Amino acid sequence: MKTILDLESTDAKKFFLEGNSYCTFNLPPYICFEDLLKNLSRTLEGKDLRSYYRKSQDPKSYEDVNYHLFNNKDGRYSWRHLQLMHPAIYVFLVHTITEETNWTLIKGSLKQSKLVECTSIPVISQNKQSNKATQIENWLEKIEKRTMTLSLEYDYLYQTDLVDCYGSIYTHSLVWALHGKPLSKKRRGDCSLVGNAIDRLLQSMSNGQTNGIPQGSVLSDLLSEIVLSYTDRLITEELLKIKLKDFQILRYRDDYKIFVNNPETAETIIKIISEFMMSLGLKVNDAKTSSSDNILLAALKPDKLHWIVKKSSSKNLLEQIQILHVLAEKYPHSGSLEKELREYFKLLDSGCNIYSSETIVSYIIDIISKNPRTYPVGSGILSRLLSNFNLSTKKKIWAKVKKKLSKVPNTAYLDIWLQRITLKFDKKTNPSDLICQKVLGEDVHIWNSDWLKGKLEKIMKTTPIIDLDILENLDEVMTSKEIELFRPPYE
Repeated sequence: MKTILDLESTDAKKFFLEGNSYCTFNLPPYICFEDLLKNLSRTLEGKDLRSYYRKSQDPKSYEDVNYHLFNNKDGRYSWRHLQLMHPAIYVFLVHTITEETNWTLIKGSLKQSKLVECTSIPVISQNKQSNKATQIENWLEKIEKRTMTLSLEYDYLYQTDLVDCYGSIYTHSLVWALHGKPLSKKRRGDCSLVGNAIDRLLQSMSNGQTNGIPQGSVLSDLLSEIVLSYTDRLITEELLKIKLKDFQILRYRDDYKIFVNNPETAETIIKIISEFMMSLGLKVNDAKTSSSDNILLAALKPDKLHWIVKKSSSKNLLEQIQILHVLAEKYPHSGSLEKELREYFKLLDSGCNIYSSETIVSYIIDIISKNPRTYPVGSGILSRLLSNFNLSTKKKIWAKVKKKLSKVPNTAYLDIWLQRITLKFDKKTNPSDLICQKVLGEDVHIWNSDWLKGKLEKIMKTTPIIDLDILENLDEVMTSKEIELFRPPYE
């Protein structure tokens, strides 16, 4: 598979400026960032972003420079923090990173270490499916199947990951990863070093904070890989130093799989990983550290195994959603749940007879309220079910849905998708989320740009991020094109 490491600097620049690279979480098709990014890129070409700062102003002195989306994880108080970087800072960051000498240095920093096999370098689709879909295919090939193959050589599999990886990364560690600690200390703050330039821009968009990389773009994935590849090198050096043998380590982002024939070897490796992570402000997740002496069984995620067993027992649409509800309760946030809901949507979309629609609505609402990754497909299913009712009944059911979901905190991402369902029959809402307000044509600003002046300020104010042609031509019932993971860009 082709990865970003196969790109020359000019192609990498084009890739990062694509709308699907800027925002990796699914949004309705009428929310489009590409025109804004391209307009900013043309203006910033060969220029310093600081020349567009208002006098004596720095974005790090302002709050809400990035757009923040707090995404509920469990229907209660656990949440994931997604962000859309301020487009002007994002574009300048892309220009900085993809400057030819900088890009060569970054690619060099991401070379495989001798003993930690990294499988999560961002990949690039070479057909009509999305980059996200290609990344998932890469995971299946490099992790799931590789794990099964390694069962021939090893008896035990240990697995662990990191606590809040993106939110905990120390931005200065990017400088260490790219330039080494001695040079980083000697030239602290010198932005001719790309690591320092990246560090400064990350602080500029985060109110001066030095902890955390905004999660939600391919660029963020790249930055985290720079740091984690650095730890791979440190871990490799220590393992070579102590001459540890007979093991294999796979890393996918912050997830580690350690294959051994002696459990003591795995314990030593996890201890080394933990110590190096602590030195960078990162922490191994004790709660998610596990071991198995059945590698083939452990290769399959529990949710996938559960569904393989249960799937054959499903009959009608109501029974199928009941089985999916059990899957959601037992394995929340799982890939199998999202995948099978997509299959369920295809059944509904095929025109098969739908009975007990309101009962199915109840199950879907309970599932999506606790599983954010199902918001797009869950919204599609809801839109299809609601189309079975007349307008009066539809509004009554929707009132119940809103009341039910109002009890769930941190639902801005959900609100964006629910708005897609109601655009054709209930526009009389007062959404709190800025993107939802923008969709309704309100004069609001998604990002705080008070620190900008001149042409960049004008571009931020006048370039639309809502495609009115797509918005006006939407069907009331969502189509599979809108929610399908393995889809080309919306046309």
